[in-house]
Amino acid sequence: MIIRKNEPFFKKALAEYPVVTIFGPRQSGKTTLAKVCCPDFDYISLEDKETRELAIADYKALFARHCRPLIVDEIQRVPEIASAVQVMVDADRARCGQFVLTGSQQASLAAAGERQGPDLVRAVRDAAGGTCRTDR
Repeated sequence: MIIRKNEPFFKKALAEYPVVTIFGPRQSGKTTLAKVCCPDFDYISLEDKETRELAIADYKALFARHCRPLIVDEIQRVPEIASAVQVMVDADRARCGQFVLTGSQQASLAAAGERQGPDLVRAVRDAAGGTCRTDR
């Protein structure tokens, strides 16, 4: 089993913030970290063309199909979705761990965090964060 050094930080952020954003280079383990730490979260990948098109055309319909808490993967594909997440979080600010957003382009994700404000979003940078192997 591989344990990521930033896993405890990620879990703590989920307990303290409504939105946690994971960003880093491609193939660095962002999605794996989210799915391993949040196995009960619903999941959307904006890499999927149909899902991406629905997110662009009618984000309300997209989110109506999925329950929170929710992982939204590859958010850089539709950065505008961050505004939709903000609207939903604003309606229920006290509830932590509502969304996990992942993406590989830091600029678009940083902008999403700025729009939502520091009290709503916690970013986990460099998803790889180094790994250590354990035999548990």
